[in-house]
Amino acid sequence: MKKIYNKIKVATLVVMATLMMASCSEWLELYPEGETLLEDYWKSADDIESVLASCYLSVMDERYLQRAIVWGELRSDNMEKTNKTPSDLIDILDVNIQATNSFCDWAVFYETINLCNTVIHYAPQVMEEDKNLSTSNMEAYRAEARAIRAMSYFYLVRTFGDVPMVMKPTIDDTDGFAIAKSSADSVLNVVVDDLREALMYAQSSFGSYRQDYNKSRFTKQSIRALLADILLWQGRYQECVDVCDEFLAYNNKQMLTARSGYYELGDASLLLPMFTHHAAYTNEVIFATAFQPSGMDASFVALYGHQAKDPQISASEKLCNRGMFNSTDERRYLTSISSANDGDYTYYQIPKFVASSYSIVGSAAGSAATYSNVADKQYEWIFYRLPDIYLMRAEALVELAATKSTEDDINSYLNSAIDMVNNTYMRANVDLRATDSLSIKEYFSVDLMRELVMDERQREFMFEGKRWFDLLRQARRFNTADYAVSAVEDKRFPNSSSQVALSKMSTMDALYMPIYQTEIENNDKLVQNPFYQMDETTEKNENK
Repeated sequence: MKKIYNKIKVATLVVMATLMMASCSEWLELYPEGETLLEDYWKSADDIESVLASCYLSVMDERYLQRAIVWGELRSDNMEKTNKTPSDLIDILDVNIQATNSFCDWAVFYETINLCNTVIHYAPQVMEEDKNLSTSNMEAYRAEARAIRAMSYFYLVRTFGDVPMVMKPTIDDTDGFAIAKSSADSVLNVVVDDLREALMYAQSSFGSYRQDYNKSRFTKQSIRALLADILLWQGRYQECVDVCDEFLAYNNKQMLTARSGYYELGDASLLLPMFTHHAAYTNEVIFATAFQPSGMDASFVALYGHQAKDPQISASEKLCNRGMFNSTDERRYLTSISSANDGDYTYYQIPKFVASSYSIVGSAAGSAATYSNVADKQYEWIFYRLPDIYLMRAEALVELAATKSTEDDINSYLNSAIDMVNNTYMRANVDLRATDSLSIKEYFSVDLMRELVMDERQREFMFEGKRWFDLLRQARRFNTADYAVSAVEDKRFPNSSSQVALSKMSTMDALYMPIYQTEIENNDKLVQNPFYQMDETTEKNENK
């Protein structure tokens, strides 16, 4: 008798993602209804689109997005606690991370990966059933799935280091679930190759009439942004520059020939509304979620708070009170929307995802901002913006300059780097545009330019889930935890002294998260990450 694959249903794959939706756009409604057995599925292009839609919905899952924020930001110098911070987040802030911490649970990322694997594996067989499905359209669907899978692995590698790599769908209860870790570099090497293949087939644009698709589904340009990010992480600097150049060359072409699928920086005054209601229609955004058209509430904003809910995370005191920005930088108004006291501890609500606009009151020296709050919670989460391209390219150019031996070569790279930085810096410093810009005379060495690029990244991307990964990337570059430790040395730790917390961070292994204890117990091939190898289960697995 033919085995029915444990009655695995495509509905099983997608229902977890779709049940959380009350209403959604036609794209995100393309999931199968009822209990369709796997062997009876994959008959038409609609079937591919339905599971691909569930891949995107999985990225919009609260568990996925909250981890994207917490993993990429919480341990940095940008964030501190409030009086509403849950205990698991307190432990992360205190550098007291146990393998039982819920934010060590990576399950939603592997659920997303499995959905992507399913699309990639089964889409080709649909062409046998649906004669109207062309090879190019089928491969375009697979390209999107490859990109979502790549992004998910990139988060895992940056957070845990070595991780299990699964590239085929789990469809049978006889499939092996005990999988050992692969090295971080080997995972990313496969991912890079996968993205280069995706670039061959992905859509360039979904057209001017589908700007929401252009921002919330992977296109060639958003794949280039992701690929450049991974190459920068790996230290493949010339390749990173090349991909950024491909992005910019294509963008210049689009701006000249069409008004769809192109990117340009907006005014600084548009930064707040971009994060609340208008990401899908903002030319600066490269890739974002699709909460607004789907009608879903962005549950990740519980971390930042909103009109009726206190935040779980505070902007750091350093950002708000210690001169991170000069007096002309309009991004200073995105640092804190308000402050509140909890005993003798002051915390600061983050404006991004909370305020829709601001207005300035007073002179430049003593100016303050008044904010208009967003009335609902349908915010988009932005993964990549045009500033990512500029500042990734700048960082890669600085590291290439460090490899050059002649002063002319070094200066050539540094000049190109500061041009990239000036794109974002001058956008934010409107009052300086007519008179001044960042000058190579002030950043004449690799070390000074490297510091400038990192400072500009912090100013531009604060609270966007990037800062901790930036610090970790620098630590990896020099193979020392000192860079990350020095960045957070002025941070307020909730229950630990600075000396104790910073001491725990003093080795490279401590900069990664532990593998969730449940995963260790259920997979006898998994070995706990080195800094956390202290429990009996880990020792048992190591001795097998």
